[in-house]
Amino acid sequence: MKLMKKLVTIAATAAVAFTCSTIPATADDALSASLSSDLPLASAPVAGEQVDHGDYTGPLPGSAAPFTQWGFPTGPEVGPENDFYTAFAKSAVGYQGQKPAGLNDFSCTSDKNPIVLIPATVMNVYDDYSKLVPALRAQGYCVYGFNHNPGPIPGTAFAGDIRDSARALGLVVDRVLEQTGAEKVTLVGHSQGGGVLPMYYLTKLGGDKKVDQLVGMAPCNHGTTVAGMFNANKFAHDLVGFVVGYSSQQQIVGSDLMNEVYGHGPVTRPGIKYTFIASNTDMTVTPYTNSFVDEPGVTNVTVQDYYPSLITDHNNMAYYNEVIDLTVKALEGSL
Repeated sequence: MKLMKKLVTIAATAAVAFTCSTIPATADDALSASLSSDLPLASAPVAGEQVDHGDYTGPLPGSAAPFTQWGFPTGPEVGPENDFYTAFAKSAVGYQGQKPAGLNDFSCTSDKNPIVLIPATVMNVYDDYSKLVPALRAQGYCVYGFNHNPGPIPGTAFAGDIRDSARALGLVVDRVLEQTGAEKVTLVGHSQGGGVLPMYYLTKLGGDKKVDQLVGMAPCNHGTTVAGMFNANKFAHDLVGFVVGYSSQQQIVGSDLMNEVYGHGPVTRPGIKYTFIASNTDMTVTPYTNSFVDEPGVTNVTVQDYYPSLITDHNNMAYYNEVIDLTVKALEGSL
């Protein structure tokens, strides 16, 4: 386990040596073309123009993730791992677009709404959810997931502009609804994927008409100080965009995107059930209560209220049996 954590740290540091650039998608037709490209090789993002995105001007990661079609990974199914770090290492070495067993099975039928999974920053749908997908399938859910906005390290995703990733989510949701015949989907996400990304989709892109509930694990809703590091250190604030991608910088407390989504009144929408699950030992989303949204229709859950002795790691959030149990209970309305 310690070795895997060291590998993750080394990989993130190595990202500084890459130039992360983008071809920004500003319209759904451009994004559709990006999503539909089935890239044969994992590679660094294609260089594009410099674009001003509010609080940060610089090179951004590309749009389409390698080994995807319409955002859906096209690689082989791989069995579940017991922790994120092992799955991450397998993704980073010889990445081929692998996906969790049972993901994106359009022959799946269920009387429950289909689930669309949204990974965390610089994670992909395999290394974030290799354990969660089989658990949800065992509960009778049809489960779908996608990758978008790759980072400079092979296999990483959701490193670019969160607005762009939210547009990609919208196209994926539309495709799932079309293929399954369902009227609405359920969104389940981790970190960025359980917080600001789906909230942008729901509040800015009309996603509230297509979603029945959102369950976020360690969601980054109101941004993070990363234990206070970015409150007083502008250099660290700027550097993080180059280390692990622009989307990380967008999730710092007080960023333009955080203010855009959460700074103008209520963010919940009628008819959607929201559950946000956070841990008081989280050292990535800090303070951990920034995961919560204090509005009607929201259930905010602190893991230790149910499992007092559990010490969680932010990256591993979707691998704890206890968190998976809370997620399933949230989906079933029994929390």
